[in-house]
Amino acid sequence: MTYPYRSQIARSERPEGGISARRCRSSLGALATLVLWAALVSPATGYSPPELSWANCSGNVAAKTTVLEVRALPQEGSKVTAGDPVTFSAPAGVLNEGPLTFAVASSPSLLASPNIDQGPGQPSQPSQPEHMLTFTSLKAAATAGTVYWDVSFEADELPECAGVAWGLISTPPRTLVVEPAPAPAPQIRSLTPPPTPPPAIFGASISPSSTNPHHATVAFGVHCTESCVGTVDYLAIAVRNHRSIQIQSLNFRPHRVSISGSGGGTESFSHRYAGVALRQLRRLIEAHDSLAFRISASITSRSGETMVAHATAQMRY
Repeated sequence: MTYPYRSQIARSERPEGGISARRCRSSLGALATLVLWAALVSPATGYSPPELSWANCSGNVAAKTTVLEVRALPQEGSKVTAGDPVTFSAPAGVLNEGPLTFAVASSPSLLASPNIDQGPGQPSQPSQPEHMLTFTSLKAAATAGTVYWDVSFEADELPECAGVAWGLISTPPRTLVVEPAPAPAPQIRSLTPPPTPPPAIFGASISPSSTNPHHATVAFGVHCTESCVGTVDYLAIAVRNHRSIQIQSLNFRPHRVSISGSGGGTESFSHRYAGVALRQLRRLIEAHDSLAFRISASITSRSGETMVAHATAQMRY
């Protein structure tokens, strides 16, 4: 574009004998025309000379880059432990919430095409005092050594750079020192064998011996490892269509258990059904129901130790 003031100035040549009044008036008129043209054309059309647009964009890019360089984290030379995730951050207000990109590489020259990791910044938690864009990398500290990182943005995101071909702007490379993970503490083998648990002094158990549907009998035994006293009973459970129903008329009421002698022993029990209970038992068996007898015993040793033992006996047709 040709600027009028350039042509005016080019034609205003200074004579040897000084400036005549006519030429002075001509120069002042040209200058007034230039000022009037700049005042009218620039605001009305939004036009600014390329030199001014470039300078305005360049100044804003430099300011934004300086803010990122100062406020981005982690700081230069920060140390992390190998294997730990690393979070990079930068203030979101630099680009008025515009996008920022973080890059991590093994050398500064590879940051343009990072060989370790890269990603966009994500909004931080609202609880933080300043709104930051963060990027958490699981690869940055994968191995011990020194890695390099930067944060970048597109100059086109700045209103001052609209229409100015500038491209990607990056902060100067920053180093991050990845230290080896500490070695696990050596395990010291104990030369003293672990203590042997003391043998059980007292034990009680139930051993069902038979359930005979033809004779309608349930037999079982209660065993103690030393002399003991207590009670034993059982509940009769009928299983029909995968449902359990307690048959109270077939339950075995509590009976006393008494085993003497320091070495313990076994006391046997046998219950044979008769009368109404026998007829009900046979009806259940003929209906192909499965009968379970859940036996429970509460036994106390001579030293006062109490144990509860359980067992189940099945009766099928």
